[in-house]
Amino acid sequence: MILAGLSMAIAIALGYTLGGRVSNVARLGVRWPVVAVVGLALQMVPARGFLAGLVFPALIASFILLAAFVVVNLDYPGFVVILVGIALNLTVIAIDHGMPVTLGALASAHELGSLKELAAAGARYHLARPTDALLPLGDSIGSPVPFHLVVSPGDIAIYAGMIWFVVWAMGRHARSTREGFRTWRHARRAERSRLPI
Repeated sequence: MILAGLSMAIAIALGYTLGGRVSNVARLGVRWPVVAVVGLALQMVPARGFLAGLVFPALIASFILLAAFVVVNLDYPGFVVILVGIALNLTVIAIDHGMPVTLGALASAHELGSLKELAAAGARYHLARPTDALLPLGDSIGSPVPFHLVVSPGDIAIYAGMIWFVVWAMGRHARSTREGFRTWRHARRAERSRLPI
């Protein structure tokens, strides 16, 4: 969640710097937004209690729904990159039965103290095991700056694509206005050039 918030902050800051507006994003009208909401909600199934057995299938279903949402919006900038990230995360989670988190990444992020929390994460995350097949695609990247983050290559792709999309969408109205003005100006010049002297 920290990475999502950080990515949104970066995207909005870049968008404003380039003359965009957040309201342009809301007016864009992406397709199947409910599918995305349901997909994200499925990742919130409690890891403990009577629903614990549903965590892994819900996680797989979540990524499938999110991938479907992205596919129907592939014509927007950034969504191809997001799809690559979702595919990477889904692949490693499906094969390794959850997202493996490496000790090296935890150490790099100064997060070795979160091992107990990781043990309680249920089927979503687990400390990397010798039997895990795709460790490089797991949460194998750790950074203490600006926050103590442990992420996967798929996470990086997802949030990079999201930043790209938000920045583009924020500036969409401004670009359309400028392009419309240029088209009108060129049409006026062409009209004047055809007038008799």
